[in-house]
Amino acid sequence: MHSHVLVYGLDDVSELKGNSRLGERNMSLIRGFRDFYSPISSDLRLENFPIYGARIQHIQQKMEEWRPRSIRELYIRPYKDPLAYYAFWFAAFIGVVGVLSLGATIAQTVASFK
Repeated sequence: MHSHVLVYGLDDVSELKGNSRLGERNMSLIRGFRDFYSPISSDLRLENFPIYGARIQHIQQKMEEWRPRSIRELYIRPYKDPLAYYAFWFAAFIGVVGVLSLGATIAQTVASFK
């Protein structure tokens, strides 16, 4: 039930999706569980997921340790620290503009001597 609350019970958009997929009766059960029995409002721990807890922890660890391994993967924004992702692309843009301007300056200098 905790996983249903996480997926369908945290905001209005997810509740609308839950309504269309699960029906109003099931959504009212999820809302009641969330409001009266679920620790989501205070603190949610892996112990609340006895079946999937180890798998959730493994997935979370893989998401935090993910690093791009190829050039194609550089375009994928990481799950953790998106600031480093945007800083990398900003620096890459400035570097490309700098190299292009250096090339243009060299071309103008060569053209002025001829």
